[in-house]
Amino acid sequence: MRRAEGINFNQNNHVVIQNDGTNGLPGPQMMKAVYDMARKGARDEIQAQMRDGGLFSGGGR
Repeated sequence: MRRAEGINFNQNNHVVIQNDGTNGLPGPQMMKAVYDMARKGARDEIQAQMRDGGLFSGGGR
């Protein structure tokens, strides 16, 4: 397997947290929502890079 050089993945998420808890800690529902959002963003980026001309398209081999 060949190692891809120069791959740089940057993802920015804007999250507004309205915490209703009394202890100031995020609950499991909020943590799951943030995890799902980051996972979807990563999946979307990988799919975009698999298209023609993307880093994972296989055209540079």
